[in-house]
Amino acid sequence: MLRQPALLTLIALVGLVPSTRAQSADNIEVAAAETAFQQGRPEEAAQRLDTYLRSHGDDAEAQYLYARVLYTEGTPVHDARRAARALDRAVEIDPDNVVYLVAQLEGQRLERSNILLDLIRARRRYVIAQKILALDSTNAYAHEELGTWDIRDYYQYRNAISLPGLSFDAPARGRNINTAVDERASQGEVGIDQTGLAIKSNLAMAESFDFGDANAAYAIDRFNLDQLRAQNVGIVTYETRARNAYDSAIGHLRIALRSDPRRRSVYDHIARLAVISGRWADATPDLREMYVQFPTDPGMWLYTGLAAQRTGRYDDADAAFAEALRLMPDAERAVFTDLALILPPDEVAAYRADPDVFAQRYWTSRDPRFLNAVNERRTEHYARLVESDLLYRSEALGRAGWTTERGLLHVRYGPPERDVIIDGSFAQAVETFQGLGELFAGNPPGAGVAEQSANRFNVWSYADGLRLAFEDPNRNGQFRLYSPPAYAYALDSARDPARMDFVQIAREAVRETPERYTYVPQGRQIELPYRVTAFKGQGARTDLYVNYGIPLSDAAVAGADSTRTRTGTGDVNLTIQTGAFLVGAGRDLLAEHRRTIYGLRAAQIVPFAATRLWTTTEPLEAPPGPNEVSVEFETAGGGASAVQRRAVDVPDFSRPGLQMSDVMLAYAIDRTSAATPGRVERGGVSILAAPWGVFAAGQPVFLYTEVYGLTPRDGRTDFEIEARLVPKDVSTGLRRLGRRIFGGSERGVASTAEAQGTAPDDSADLRLSTEGQPPGLYTLIVTVRDRTTGATADRETDLMLEDPAGATP
Repeated sequence: MLRQPALLTLIALVGLVPSTRAQSADNIEVAAAETAFQQGRPEEAAQRLDTYLRSHGDDAEAQYLYARVLYTEGTPVHDARRAARALDRAVEIDPDNVVYLVAQLEGQRLERSNILLDLIRARRRYVIAQKILALDSTNAYAHEELGTWDIRDYYQYRNAISLPGLSFDAPARGRNINTAVDERASQGEVGIDQTGLAIKSNLAMAESFDFGDANAAYAIDRFNLDQLRAQNVGIVTYETRARNAYDSAIGHLRIALRSDPRRRSVYDHIARLAVISGRWADATPDLREMYVQFPTDPGMWLYTGLAAQRTGRYDDADAAFAEALRLMPDAERAVFTDLALILPPDEVAAYRADPDVFAQRYWTSRDPRFLNAVNERRTEHYARLVESDLLYRSEALGRAGWTTERGLLHVRYGPPERDVIIDGSFAQAVETFQGLGELFAGNPPGAGVAEQSANRFNVWSYADGLRLAFEDPNRNGQFRLYSPPAYAYALDSARDPARMDFVQIAREAVRETPERYTYVPQGRQIELPYRVTAFKGQGARTDLYVNYGIPLSDAAVAGADSTRTRTGTGDVNLTIQTGAFLVGAGRDLLAEHRRTIYGLRAAQIVPFAATRLWTTTEPLEAPPGPNEVSVEFETAGGGASAVQRRAVDVPDFSRPGLQMSDVMLAYAIDRTSAATPGRVERGGVSILAAPWGVFAAGQPVFLYTEVYGLTPRDGRTDFEIEARLVPKDVSTGLRRLGRRIFGGSERGVASTAEAQGTAPDDSADLRLSTEGQPPGLYTLIVTVRDRTTGATADRETDLMLEDPAGATP
């Protein structure tokens, strides 16, 4: 991000204080110093002022000019500490001079030596800002400073909790571990105070926490808040304080912009507050103003892209990020295009060898939605980079957000589902291990407790179970991954302190799952039942048919009479975009088939107990081996959509010997040469494929398959095909093993057919009756036998028979 240096503010203040000096020799000396400074001769200016101030130390304007000269970076006279002393002297002489106070405020931002001093300077800036507002109630600099102060407060308390009564240092049965909290409560030290602290549940653990086995307390995952709540741990939150801090922050920042809409750094704070709070609607008017004031600023376009991404406007996000990248300096653009930030460690070398080709294939394979031109995963990556810089940037250390531990993990994994900061005595709890008392034997009572109490923890939890914990032992906001102290391993190795070593946990997570992303389609999300069936194609290629169904609501078919819909004479007036896409093992987009369909033919609608499905198929051509198939759909206007991706191991039918294609389940198979929309035309038949594998009990199950590598005799091939439908074996353990070895009585139905031909490759279709079969899960076993050689091949697939009485009319 681009941020306005405070030095520019000091330079901008030149000439804001009108001179009231008499034209004396001394004043002429100061004027000469100012002329030298403006003409780029800072050494001369500093020398003149240094000489002048030895005898005129009470000249506030000269002290102010001296500070400006000494603050100039890149010159031999640069000395931020002497400059700060000069400014302090100017303010001491003229305490009501707003320009001096603003320069003093901005000067506090320039010098950074260590984190502790930065905290002291932050507090001093707060006091100076209050003084400025007492003199100038609309001053943009002061309001910006108070706004950033409130942002820090909001960031610290928006998700903070305290566990004041938590302790694991008393593994004796029946001991009350909340005595201290009870004493504080009785003294009125715990309760709802005017800072907004609120007690959300019991303040302490149960009156008599029964540890049972002394190891029980140590078995608790000390960073698992749900487990702690289950033990009745009291939770204290700071919601009111955080809410007040947010309101104050946004108020100060908006006053600053009204006073000075060209104050560039205020927009950075607006964006950071929006990221922390998620309240992008509040930030929208300010980002629009930023566009007016800074139309060619890459930072403006980054914030616009981030806001669009977080509100689901992916097309807008893509356009904004593209413009930001175009306007960026090369060094900054390189960060956004560097895939090493999210790659597994073992792929970084391949990426460095050919970054352009690798990146193109990588983003193709990660694109969650091929139906449009936007790669939502890539725009999400850009959004995370912007967020990590806004959230975790360290001004004190001069580090971009994505170079910090939290920032880099944020780029890889995105915002956590749960993000909690824990205060209170939690540090003592997590670092208490059996034998710790021995370590401190002989030490003064309470040794080490103050250091532990000072620590804070930031715990991230993700939906897939990953949990990361960071600590802030210096309470300065510089969080790092938590690892137990060395003595924990020496004293309590039997309880495996490594399970709280989040440095190692994070390292293993990155190796196993280098990045996480879940695409959430806009509008109503629909599950698409679909099946992929493979047949022999031309040469070494394989023909794939992606058969899928789109569920139709009652409203969608309201315009088509149900009787006419079932007989194929009543179409549904609905426009959709749909497609199927194939991604190869090399991350290339190998095949795609997309369509816009105006009106859904009733002949393709199949009723079921739970819904109606409009069924169709998309043909693709694929190479053998591991691939991915993505099926996508959306209604016109984006009211409903679906994106589903599945790994498919495409068979190689070019190998010698008897082989059998996949089995295509169907609701109907007709012998016709006429092409029919939504059907598979293959082997001289027209197939209405069944993408769901659900059939009404009592209705026939149709199936189509192909046989390859038949051996002819006297120029003729001869084979038979059998289809058996049996109840699915859901038994387990020894019972399942016994059924496999000895067999069992299987209800079900079967159908057999014989065929002869002249070619080594042939096809067959069967009609399997389900009369008398009860509803339930079944396994369809299809076996083909070459009667010339005796070779066999088979396929299995599951299907379901449902009660026809419940089918949708």
